[in-house]
Order: sequence, then C-alpha cells, then structure tokens
Amino acid sequence: MNPDRQNSGIANALAAVGQANPPSSEVLENARELLWSAVAEEMLASVDAPMSSEEHKADQPQRADRKRRPNNSQQA
Repeated sequence: MNPDRQNSGIANALAAVGQANPPSSEVLENARELLWSAVAEEMLASVDAPMSSEEHKADQPQRADRKRRPNNSQQA
C-alpha cells in the first residue's frame, strides 16, 4: 500500500471521529475503582485456589547439579 494513501486514510478516519472531550473526573474515578476491584478479585481468587503439586514445583527454585572444581584448581 502506498504510504501517502495509508496516511490519508488514517487522517480521514481521525477526521470522521472528530474531537472528543476528555472524560470527567467522576468517570475516571469510577473506571479506576472498577479496574482495581477486578484486579483485587483476581488476586484473591488466585490466593484462595488450591495449588496443584505441579504448580508448587514450578514456583520452587530449581537446583542445578553443579560440578565442583577440584581443590587444586583454586586460584592463589
């Protein structure tokens, strides 16, 4: 697609939408409250849910078997 044509299409779409006024502080506060309620509900649901043994294993740090250097290879 031609970049000039694509930009004019975007400009036309934005012109069709027009100018919108910012939402009122009450609308923003209600949206914020709704969002935090949903987040809190999700977090509390995950805490209350029983954890399967596989999930528990996934949360634990994995210990890799490391080969130790022989004592004679230590730097002096």
